[in-house]
Amino acid sequence: MSFSSFFKSPSAVRAFTPLAVYGAFFLRGFSFIILLPFLTRVIQPLTWGALLSAQALGLWLILLLDFGFTLSLSRKIAILRGDVGQVSRDVGNVISAKILLSLFAVLITYLVSHQPAIVNYQSFAWLALLWAITQSFSPLWFYQAVERMVEFSIIDMIGRVVYILSILIFVRGNSDAYLVLLLQALTLIVVNFLTISRMWKSIGGFSLSLWGGFEAIREGYVLSGFTLLTSLYTAAGTFMFGFFAPPALVPVYGNADRLARAGVSLLGPLNQLLLPRSARAFAESHQKGFTLVKRFLLFYSLIGLLGFVAGWLLAPFAVHLLFGKSYIKSVHYLRWLMVLFPLTAFNTVLVYHFLIPLARDKIVTFIYTMISFITLCLIFLLVPRYRGDGMIIAMIFPEFLALIILSLIYFKAYRRYNNA
Repeated sequence: MSFSSFFKSPSAVRAFTPLAVYGAFFLRGFSFIILLPFLTRVIQPLTWGALLSAQALGLWLILLLDFGFTLSLSRKIAILRGDVGQVSRDVGNVISAKILLSLFAVLITYLVSHQPAIVNYQSFAWLALLWAITQSFSPLWFYQAVERMVEFSIIDMIGRVVYILSILIFVRGNSDAYLVLLLQALTLIVVNFLTISRMWKSIGGFSLSLWGGFEAIREGYVLSGFTLLTSLYTAAGTFMFGFFAPPALVPVYGNADRLARAGVSLLGPLNQLLLPRSARAFAESHQKGFTLVKRFLLFYSLIGLLGFVAGWLLAPFAVHLLFGKSYIKSVHYLRWLMVLFPLTAFNTVLVYHFLIPLARDKIVTFIYTMISFITLCLIFLLVPRYRGDGMIIAMIFPEFLALIILSLIYFKAYRRYNNA
């Protein structure tokens, strides 16, 4: 079976989809983790801490440039994907919006490039911006919505493998640390060209529009608030930590945060596969939607608990293997950060498979505005005095509070549905 004919076989695509999605996701989320044993031994600790801070900045910028489109547009296209003309207009508007947002990202990078952990490595901040811009133009949201994730995943996996091999070949010492970000951006440019070209062909092209870009930003600002606010204590955690902690402590905490976030991110492919299904279920009837949510709650919670237990037990082995003996203090932080796994798993269902399919975007944004404000206050109050332990409290407490609030909203809605 040829490459093109494979995608025309529904049975082959269905059978291969979970494997392809998780394979691509593993390389997308863990390519950096795979390289850790190599990178932490050829890059000096202070430079490594600066690189982790720059990466955290890049991860936050990626979420800024995404602007909630992965959620809002995936939901929209999943429901209206038969209207090719509308899909083409929506795609063009979102690409235009990302160009506008990239200008804002440049300003942010300039303002934060004097952060203590990277003040002597400002080129890292600009390379992180380049990586963020290239990552943000990935049309993952389109392939997710039209359920063609196999096609996207194969191309993405090839790009990630090329990135890993490039690092092993070209990074030979501390002076080559900048290549970690630069090579990531260059491989993404090639992947984006291939995936956007195939998207262009399937929808008959799209047009850029300045006003269309502003309209897309206007439509997506509510969900963007949720993703950006959440990122303040997830993707940007290490970057925020660098403002209040000594530079020498940044890589110790940053290593643990990177591993913990990588573990929690395993929930990502499930959302890619299941979000369109949740959107369609609630669009058909509330009964189908709530039935699906209950199943997902059980499934995600089991994954979350297993992740926590595995992370707690394997933390010493993982830190020793990936970072070496000089970073053994990261074990303490990693174990406590793994508490986020079950909390995030449960909250993910209530947000991505309950509130967002019901278009309760404003509720989600309001909750995480409050949670993010609490997080920032805790970081400001606790990290200067308690350092890494203070950061742990600032990370876990808000997620636990979000769990309580989201659960109350869900049970109230469920009772109202049953009474009706």
